[in-house]
Amino acid sequence: DVSGLTLDDAKNKVQTEFLDKLENTIYFQYGENLYSLALEQINAKYKLDDAVQKAYNVGRDGSLITRDITVFKLPKNPVNVTIDVTFDEEALEDCISDISAKLPEQVTQPSYYIEDGELIITSGKIGKAASNEETKGIVIDALKNKRYKDVYYDIPTYDKYPEKIDVDKIYNE
Repeated sequence: DVSGLTLDDAKNKVQTEFLDKLENTIYFQYGENLYSLALEQINAKYKLDDAVQKAYNVGRDGSLITRDITVFKLPKNPVNVTIDVTFDEEALEDCISDISAKLPEQVTQPSYYIEDGELIITSGKIGKAASNEETKGIVIDALKNKRYKDVYYDIPTYDKYPEKIDVDKIYNE
């Protein structure tokens, strides 16, 4: 509740009572492994000034009668102003790729080598990778709803298959 406060006082109140208490990290888990995404890695910024300005303008727009009616209704119907957030999507994708690369069940690509004049080919192995879009959705939801304190989100994964063995490429080498 920032009613009756100046813009600066309202901003300070929201900053100290709300934003300063938020964690600076979103945590993920995969099995027993924990991963962290620091908000500074994705340049996350809450638009506090915009939100305070919106709250300050409640009851200040429209005609005198409209403003009076709005102010009169506020005790029974308070207006909740959300604090929007911005972040660097490219940096978020890079962080998700980094987490994906650290998952324990990595894909193993097929390989080949020559030993004692014989060609030895080893097949690859299916691994796990983080689902970029689903993980990005979790981060966006956590930021918008400010739900990431003491929460460990499961990393959504998918099966990542190894490349097919290219016999023609092996032969040409």
